[in-house]
Amino acid sequence: MSLLDNLMRRRESLKLIKVWEFNSSSDISVGPVAGKLEESSNEAVIVFGTKDGRLYVINDESKVKWLYDLKEKLSGIQSLFLDSESSFSIYTTPVLYDINKDGKKEIIFGSENGILFVLDADGNLVWKFKTSGKIRSDILVADVNEDDFPEIVFGASDGFLYCLDYTGSVIWRYDAGSPIESAPALLSGVDDDIILFGTNEGKLFAVNSLGMFKWDFKAKDKITAKPIISHIKNTKEKFIVFGSFDHSLYCISSTGSLVWSFETDGKIVSEATIADINSDGFQEIVFGSCDNKVYALDRDGKELWNFETDFWIVNPPIVTDLDSDGELEIIVGSFDHSVYVIDAEGSFVVNYVPGVSPITPQLGNTDFISSEDPGEYKGRLLYKYDFDGMVVGTHLFIDKSNQKYVVIGIKTGKINNMRVAGGVKK
Repeated sequence: MSLLDNLMRRRESLKLIKVWEFNSSSDISVGPVAGKLEESSNEAVIVFGTKDGRLYVINDESKVKWLYDLKEKLSGIQSLFLDSESSFSIYTTPVLYDINKDGKKEIIFGSENGILFVLDADGNLVWKFKTSGKIRSDILVADVNEDDFPEIVFGASDGFLYCLDYTGSVIWRYDAGSPIESAPALLSGVDDDIILFGTNEGKLFAVNSLGMFKWDFKAKDKITAKPIISHIKNTKEKFIVFGSFDHSLYCISSTGSLVWSFETDGKIVSEATIADINSDGFQEIVFGSCDNKVYALDRDGKELWNFETDFWIVNPPIVTDLDSDGELEIIVGSFDHSVYVIDAEGSFVVNYVPGVSPITPQLGNTDFISSEDPGEYKGRLLYKYDFDGMVVGTHLFIDKSNQKYVVIGIKTGKINNMRVAGGVKK
């Protein structure tokens, strides 16, 4: 089968079919997460927060299992000091994690009123923790101090990175001196486990598991993207990849030295995705920018291809074999109201204008070797689905029968469950 035939076959077979749509009747700013709250259960749930301060848990048939309303849980005196329109908003992606090892996952999320909430699988409050600032940082849940229980690590607009134990007690906090919206990441396997996070001042900090400063790296603008850690060069050394509002994607060493940077024409808001997208045995980096493009870079920061949408891309791309045909696809949502499925390898596009080829000598031109690039690599569109609002998040979920779904959050408060259809087995 030729490359063109294969592309056409994939385009014809691959589809996203809407199973249902749920309307929360309130704006949402971050995407949903899907998973099981009990490992022994076959029931999947979708969890997301809204701008008006409600956390929803809905089942895979779009029925509300329960919701937690932040406004209802505050005392009358507390609510007098809060702006009901914004202070309850949830700007963090909920984390599903069994922090107390009881066989059921807790739901962990932060809010604009500076409170971190931990709920049980039935929607009851387990504990909450109050900071002095807004919580817009996504949350790291990991055993950072090797005590066999997970810690909860997150930042707030008060400039502190907090590390709590699974009961909600403070283990330590680190003063970064600037608001934190970046999700922290854990770099393990080095001399000392390191927690990495960015700040609105443009610094990427590294602190150890005791909350002590190790090093920092200065970008030229705000960092909200989560740092991603990977062996991108297929060596023992781990590298750190993150984007900044200064339009650049950075790759630095595990000690904070610059390895390379790649400049786009827009802010980079969210984390990159790292995977071997072209089967060359090395990891590639895929990310979106507010210049409306998705980029694929090689391990040395060289551009492999880009794909342009019609508006900003602010949520991380998903890289997966969506249609189970042995070839990877990239799923990305855009503020242009669309979700795109792109072939991960890209293709070479010749810059051809009928009658005027850049690689053919023209009459009167004795220099027959063109100095122009005859073309460039571009992302290849396989499928596009249009929605009625900005796409703020996508989440891939695979059910017990191995059926794949893409759960999509729309800014106007709608959650769409899309079934993946098509795909030809090799």
